[in-house]
Amino acid sequence: MTSPYYRSSTTEEQQLYDHLIACRKVEHPDQLLERFRCLFIDGVDYTDPQILITLHRLATSRMADEEFKFVLHRCSRILINYWWFQPQFRWAIAELVALFQEVQPRGLPRMSPPNGCVG
Repeated sequence: MTSPYYRSSTTEEQQLYDHLIACRKVEHPDQLLERFRCLFIDGVDYTDPQILITLHRLATSRMADEEFKFVLHRCSRILINYWWFQPQFRWAIAELVALFQEVQPRGLPRMSPPNGCVG
């Protein structure tokens, strides 16, 4: 297993990181959260199809089981570190973490709310 501190980025990983850094420079946290959700949580309907293809390649590579967690960690840190040093945007950190709580484990269907409940 590779340590995230000693591994170098692949060209595809760097493309993904550069994309998020560029978006971070011009977008409000609400837009970035939606972008992150579309890309990493839903995996569909992303505004830049090439980035979605790049992410898919990374997530389905033969090393993805061991390596993808480092990519996801760095992508998250790109946003978190920026928001941490912008006090007016710190709220977005909790929102980013909440996105991961929406994720269902593979193979388990999403549960429908009971009758009369709003989902």
